[in-house]
Amino acid sequence: MGKGCEAVFRLNAPNGPSDLRENFGFSERDLSMIAAELDQQLAELYLHWSAIHGY
Repeated sequence: MGKGCEAVFRLNAPNGPSDLRENFGFSERDLSMIAAELDQQLAELYLHWSAIHGY
């Protein structure tokens, strides 16, 4: 996101919700917004992941 930050989320797909595994520099506010967007897009993300990994 241009701030030199990094975060890793477990998607817990296909049902979610996502949860934070690691955070390097993001504020709680930013993490909350990222998690909300991930959860909103979870079904689509899971479809793409499944296609790549053959599930």
